[in-house]
Formats: sequence, C-alpha cells, structure tokens
Amino acid sequence: MSATAEPASGPGRKTGRETGRSAAGAVGRARERGQALVLVALSLVVLLGMAAVAIDAGRFMTQRRFVQNAADAAALAAANVVVNQSTATVGTARQAARTVLAVDLAGSPVGAPSFAAADPPVFNGATYGPNLADGIVLTDSSGTPLPDSAALDSVSDVRVALSGPVSFTFGRVVGITTGTVSATAHVGFSGDLMPIAVRRYYGAPGPDPAPPNPCPEPPDPSAFTDLAASQATSCTGQVDGTNPLGYDVRTPASATSPGPTVPLVGQAATAANNSSFRGFVALDIRNYEDQFSRVYYNNVTSGTQPNALKNMESGWVTNPLGYPGPDFPPITAPPDPNDQVGIMDGTSAGIVVSDLESKYHVGDRILCALYDGTVMTIPDFTLNPPSPVSLTAGAAPKSGGTFKVSRNQAFTGTVALSTVGAPAWLSLGYSPNPVTPSQGSGTTVTMTNAAAAAGTPAQIATFWIEGQAGSPYLTAHHQPVAVNVGNVSQDFAISLSPDQAPTNWGDQLTYTLTFTTAASGNFPAPLNVTLDGSGAAYAALAAGSYWFDGVQGQTSATVAMTSGSHGSYSGSVTLTINTTALGAQATYPFVVSATGTNAAGQPVAHEAVGKVLASATADDSKYVDIIGFGVYQITSMSDPNTVYGQLVSAVKPTATDPALRSALTPRLRPW
Repeated sequence: MSATAEPASGPGRKTGRETGRSAAGAVGRARERGQALVLVALSLVVLLGMAAVAIDAGRFMTQRRFVQNAADAAALAAANVVVNQSTATVGTARQAARTVLAVDLAGSPVGAPSFAAADPPVFNGATYGPNLADGIVLTDSSGTPLPDSAALDSVSDVRVALSGPVSFTFGRVVGITTGTVSATAHVGFSGDLMPIAVRRYYGAPGPDPAPPNPCPEPPDPSAFTDLAASQATSCTGQVDGTNPLGYDVRTPASATSPGPTVPLVGQAATAANNSSFRGFVALDIRNYEDQFSRVYYNNVTSGTQPNALKNMESGWVTNPLGYPGPDFPPITAPPDPNDQVGIMDGTSAGIVVSDLESKYHVGDRILCALYDGTVMTIPDFTLNPPSPVSLTAGAAPKSGGTFKVSRNQAFTGTVALSTVGAPAWLSLGYSPNPVTPSQGSGTTVTMTNAAAAAGTPAQIATFWIEGQAGSPYLTAHHQPVAVNVGNVSQDFAISLSPDQAPTNWGDQLTYTLTFTTAASGNFPAPLNVTLDGSGAAYAALAAGSYWFDGVQGQTSATVAMTSGSHGSYSGSVTLTINTTALGAQATYPFVVSATGTNAAGQPVAHEAVGKVLASATADDSKYVDIIGFGVYQITSMSDPNTVYGQLVSAVKPTATDPALRSALTPRLRPW
C-alpha cells in the first residue's frame, strides 16, 4: 500500500499556523473598519452641532446688528426733530422715531418677525431715562421722561431701547426655538462753539433819552441797542445791571423775531473801547482775575506763540467735532473768572473769517458766545490801602481818614463801596459813593462818620472795604483795614511768603506766616492763627484742603511770640494747601486771621490775604467777559473781511442749553 506524501514546504505554501494568523487579521481589520465608521458618525454629529450653533449664532448676531442700526437711526431721527422743528413737541419727535423703526424693522435679514418699540415705554425700576428697557423716551437734563405735549426746548437726551425675537433653526433639536435680541441707542446734543465773541450792546448802559420808533435796522452804533433783543424792541430800555442775561423791557430775539444785524467777526466787529478787537477770542485761555490767574486748555500754554494760537483757535471752526471744551461754567453775576477769555487783536480775525466762509453759507446757524461790547484790562480798578482808623469808644462820629481808588485805561465804570466783615460796634460810611475812579494816582475817598459804640473795649480789629464795579464789569475787590479803639500801642504785623502757583495742579504748596512786633510790643500770650471761614471778603477754602504746621487735619495753630532784640517779639507757622482738594484749577485767595492779647490785656486781631495762583506766568492783560451764548443765523458773507448775522435765540447761560438746539449737533453717546 502506497502512502501519500505531504507537499514539501516552499513558496506559496501556508502552514496551519499561518492560516490561523491570516484569519485573525481579517477579523481585526473588519473590527477597525467598524470603529472608524462609529467615529466618523460621531464626528459628523459634532460637526453638524457646531454648524447648527454657528448658524444660529450668526442669525442672532446679524439680527442684533440689524436692530442696533434701527435703534440708532430712530434716536437720531427724533433728535433731528428736536434740532430742526422749533414749533414741534416731544410727541412729534417720538413719532419720527416710530416711523423710522416701522421701516427699518420690517425687513429682517434673517427672517425674524417684525416688532415695534414698546408704547408706553417700559422701565427697569424707576421711571428714569437710563432705566429704559423698551420704548422711546425724550428726557430733560435730570433724566426725567417728558410727556408728548412738552416743548422741545426742554429736551436734553433721546433714548431708544428695543427688544425683539429671533428664531433658531437648529436649536430646535435641543428645544430652543427663539431668542431675544436687545439694543439701546442714546443721543445727546452738543454745540460747536465758535472761537468768537459777538458784541451784545451799542451805547451801553442806556437808556436812549429819545429812542426812535421803530428801532432802526441796521442799528445805530451811536445809540443804545441790545443786539440780543428782537429788532423791534432792541433800542428800548437799558442794560440790566445785575443780571448779564437780562433784557429789561425788551423781548429776547427768536427765530420768528430775530435780533438786529450785527458783525459777528472781522473788520467791522470792533469793541466799544478797542478798535483792534475784531471778535476773535482765545477760548483756550481763561480767568483774568489777576496777572497770574490764567487757566489753559487743549495743549495751549503760557508760551504758545500768537501765530500758533491763531491757527489752533481757528481750527475749531473747521473741525467736524467743533470746540472740544471743556464747557464754560454757567454764566453768573458777578462773573465767574473762567468766563473771561483772552482776545486776538486786529488782523488775527482774518483767518477765522476765511474758515467760516469755507464751511458755512448764508442762512446757516452757528453757536457763539456774547460779550457786552467792552474789552477789559486787569486790574480794572484798585483800592489803595488806607492807614489804620483810630477811634474812641462812644465819641462823636468823625472822619476815619482817606484812601484812593484808581483804574486802568480801559475801565469806564463806577465802583460802589461798602464795609464787610466789620465788628458789630463799628459804623462807617464813604464819600463819594459810588466813586468814579481816575487813572494815575486815583480818586480820593473819605471814610465818613466813623465811630465805635460806647462801651467798646480798647482793642485792634479788622474790617474790609469792598469795591463792587457796576455793569459791565460786575467785579469786586477787597482791602483789609485795621481799626484801633482806645489808642492801643502794643501791636503785631502779619507777613506772608509770596503767592505761589503749583508746578502741576494737584501739588501741595507751603506758605510761611511770620508775626512780628515793634520794639516794646510785648506779646506774652500766644497768637491763635486760623483761615477765615466767614466768606465775608473771600470764599473759605474747601474743608480738608489745608493744614498748619505740617499736620494734616490741623485747621488752626498756636504761635508763641518770643522776645528778640530791642524788645520786639516774633513767631511763625507754616500753612500747607493741597491744590487738588481746592477744586478746579483757578486762583484761590485765602484770608489768614490772627488774634492775641498784648501785655496790657488788650485784644489785637489782624487779617491778611494770600493766594494760590493758577499760573506762575503772567499773560496778556486784555480780555472779554463771556455773558451768555446764543444761536446766530449768518446773513451776509459778501464783505471779504466781515461775517454778519442775527441772533435767533434768547441768550442762555450755557453753550449746551437745549434752547440753543438749532445750533446743537445730535451725537450718539454711551448709554
């Protein structure tokens, strides 16, 4: 029987072991292919989910931009009604906003349902502009929403808040079908204040003894005319001597009854007392209460050259955003020193005339400052210190001595004299009063009927002479005067280190106060030193802004008077002032009050004035007082050297007053 032989091993032949391995590999590969399919399926789910989120997020963001654009457009539409429709109401402006929303919200780019702003508006909490959640409101300066019947001259802000639906496409898979899109828009108003000051009065202070009827147009520069009153009433009455915004018997100018034609800026826009001033002012240089009181803005410094300053100031005319500010404080009487601005003389006005003619046209409206018509110079008048007044208690009234009141070349007013901060036992008068100061050595004034009441103890006290200038200046100056009752001989004097200006506003300043007596001026008791907080002559410094002896919080000091040579006595103390705590950069006078008892047991009190200066550098002394703001409509540019216009609004205390809305520009602002 023959046996069958096994095939020999070799190429192409597989052993049993190899065959097993091959089968196992096939199974593994099949398993891997199955896992890959699962992973691919899972990845597709993730990718589809991400795509769904991206699509729905895109729809949401697209709708949000769409709604925000609609809110912005609606707020600006209402604001344009406020600016341009003087006879409309708040309801008219709100309807303009609703009309824009009806159009803009009708065609959503993602097919979202159309909706409208809530009416009446819905608020989050208190009914206050910034709390608006849904709707359209116009608010006054306090944020209070105005009713539809309100006049537009009380509108300060416009707000629109929207809240509407947007549907989701893929979010439905997880049960989210819609979302809510919200948007807010806030529009405020700002004026592009021109760097010019327009004259308000001819022939001030008036009245004209025989005013023409009707008032002439153009007005007669030699007769009293209020160029801020309606043309028909402009030549009647007189200047209001206490209120720079006042009209006496006249009617304020308005859009329907504009004022007389007046040169706004240029060769014809001269001042009553200065033919070189042409209306062009340096808005960036303010505060002329003394030689060192300048405050500078917008990179202007005391070293800015005139040509550079002219270019900077005229640039505010063509700048799309107008004058950057800061705003002037509200006009007050007496004037706030920050209402005083430097003038640009002569041909300097040519550059701003050209700028106005390049940007504006006849019929356009611009926002301008007003001045009374007088260029002023500091110091306008001066009270020269008199000798101490000597009195006997209970004696008949007598002359208290004399002093002089002098003026600069530009000052043409009178000065009313009064006594402030005086002890109750003192009586005193002045003659002449008011006084018309003269140049040079000044006009002599006698202190009349000076008397100390019976029973007044022997002492030395201090009172203040106040000189108040009349219109158009409305400025006041003060002078301390010692009064000696009973022939007190042991006295002391106060000496202050010089007035100072900080290198940077916010720095601390230290003054040295020195007290000395003459020979035999025995002062065994210490002096009590404080800053006068009565405000009789000057306003008190802010609490916490100063301290004595370098100790913060120490508001008074005790100064020991030590004996020196020849029987004299002396003492000193330091006063530190934190200029940050004073407030805005300005010149701040302060009154040092020192009291003590001499060796005879007699009280002695003296006061002296020091100053924190705004600037360490004196600047040009010529300025004008800004006495209000108004809207002028340009009437003529045919003269290449002068731009003419008429006031079409009442004079208002701030450049941002809503009543000046026809020259205000609506601008989107943060909520």
